[in-house]
Amino acid sequence: VLQSGLMSTGSVWFDNLRLRPSDAKDPVNLIATGDFEYADASGRPAGVTGNRTLVLLDNSRANTGYSSLLVKGVKDGETGFAFAPIGVENFKPGQQVACSFYFFSDKQLRGTVLVELADAKGKVLSRRLAQAEFETSPNNWNGSSFVFKYELTPEEASVKSIVVRVAANIKAGESIWFDSFVMR
Repeated sequence: VLQSGLMSTGSVWFDNLRLRPSDAKDPVNLIATGDFEYADASGRPAGVTGNRTLVLLDNSRANTGYSSLLVKGVKDGETGFAFAPIGVENFKPGQQVACSFYFFSDKQLRGTVLVELADAKGKVLSRRLAQAEFETSPNNWNGSSFVFKYELTPEEASVKSIVVRVAANIKAGESIWFDSFVMR
């Protein structure tokens, strides 16, 4: 598919376009649904859990691609979302892991990205692999990244997956959009 720009409309001309096979491998994003381009069968953002009325795809605002993840505020308390668990077989002991993401709001808001360990039943353990704070700057897409090391203690032998979760205390009527969550 060839396209130019967000939600391309009209005609686009390409000149002297050559397509060649390549042996280069695209780097794998461990958060397979981090681009927020697709909905699952129920219409929810694919690979994301959260309150159905507060966490949804938004085709009207995106940093890259056609859509972003809109997280709406609640009257009181924390709101947010989590990605589907990532199996620990994707990581090697001592591996350095980088996570990056983009976010937008029309107000100055703060939130946290949490990287947590979970056992076979999905129960989150108390120790976190990473916790990264972020703060929006009004009416601008911002980006952030952080790095952590995948290392488990002997007591964490029951760990089967990693859960990436985003949490923020934002009031009703306020929103944060997310796009391009990447973990490698």
